[in-house]
Amino acid sequence: MNVNFKKSKIPILWLDTFAIIRFAKILKGESLPSTEQERYVKLLDLLNKKIKEKKLICVKSEQIEEIKLGRRLIKECDDIITRLSVGNHIQPPYGIEQSQLYTFMNAYYHSLEEVELDYKTAFFRDPIVSFQTKSLLFI
Repeated sequence: MNVNFKKSKIPILWLDTFAIIRFAKILKGESLPSTEQERYVKLLDLLNKKIKEKKLICVKSEQIEEIKLGRRLIKECDDIITRLSVGNHIQPPYGIEQSQLYTFMNAYYHSLEEVELDYKTAFFRDPIVSFQTKSLLFI
């Protein structure tokens, strides 16, 4: 069976929880090693620039659940990822898994030789349409 992947026309980025926490610390004025701070400031500037130019989609997932475990900077981190994602949320991993399972079971049942996995199935709504119609808020 051949599996084809339909990719987004605009690159999609999932930010690691660690990066979101670093952004929150910087914006809150907490000290970080100077080299690390410089790198994260540059990264945040670049992300904002590319998102504003509509050349990058940043997604919100379950990062905030991990951040809650640390019991610090929860609101700050949520604000950052909400702004960067411009409201684009991906489904929880279980939802994505179920969608792909259905696709492959259907292909097996119908003896299909080819299956297409579309990036949009990971989202609640098409991220490109959503992204292009929203006004962008930046940090």
